[in-house]
Amino acid sequence: MPKKSVPIKLGGKTYNFRFDFNALCEFSHTIDIPISEIGDKSASQMGPWEIRALIWAGLIWENPDLTVSDVGDMIEFSELGYIAEKAVEAFEAAFPEKEGEKAEKNEPSPKENSGTGKNT
Repeated sequence: MPKKSVPIKLGGKTYNFRFDFNALCEFSHTIDIPISEIGDKSASQMGPWEIRALIWAGLIWENPDLTVSDVGDMIEFSELGYIAEKAVEAFEAAFPEKEGEKAEKNEPSPKENSGTGKNT
């Protein structure tokens, strides 16, 4: 199965942004946190060095000579919202929900469904 990438425009050029296991490893190593903690960080909780490393990790699969500093040069502060959206999109493409997980999220919890059935 081919790995999915998301187009992202940085510095006037379009790149293919992708998170695979290698990207997660590179990101984890670069910012020195375990892979298990990556999902706990939202873009609003990341420092600028983490955002830069995240984008770099998602681009090097296709651009192995790209450096973290190169990516920093391509990022504009005014585009951080766009970049965050693309990062979420790339993560969702890399880790799609399975059908069973989607159904579980949409089912009401037992507490929500514990009424008496009587109208009051």
